[in-house]
Amino acid sequence: MPYIKQENRAPYDKLVELIIKNNINPFGIDNILVEFCKKHIKPGYNNYKNFRGELRECHDEIERRLYKLDETNLGCLDWPTMSEKNKKNIIAAMAKIIKVDGDLNYTLFKLAKILKQKGYSAIISFNVMLYTAEKRILSELIVPYEDEKIKENGDVS
Repeated sequence: MPYIKQENRAPYDKLVELIIKNNINPFGIDNILVEFCKKHIKPGYNNYKNFRGELRECHDEIERRLYKLDETNLGCLDWPTMSEKNKKNIIAAMAKIIKVDGDLNYTLFKLAKILKQKGYSAIISFNVMLYTAEKRILSELIVPYEDEKIKENGDVS
């Protein structure tokens, strides 16, 4: 997660602040991630696979750090649900800032570190929703894309 140099982190940190300011619910992050992927990731198997891979990497790193008990003193968080307008604003901000896979990874991990301070249930919820978003991208984007390609080109015989 520290792959973005300190001097280049400001736009991603501002995006995280926007997400926090707009009361994103950890149980709603999957909606934002899937919507962002649908609108701003170029359709294609590898593009979707790479986006899912970033979610998986962030999920795995959060999980890895959760097992570092000396750094994890977690409690509880209850955020209100985000409005559709706020969700659209965040997706638009993401589209301006997130250009490569590592950008998404940094942003999500920074958000996770903030959630860690809010409590154990918040970070677990967030991590579960990253996994959920990854699976939703598979079912909502990759599967239909692959099915369309089978129709266009025929299945493997």
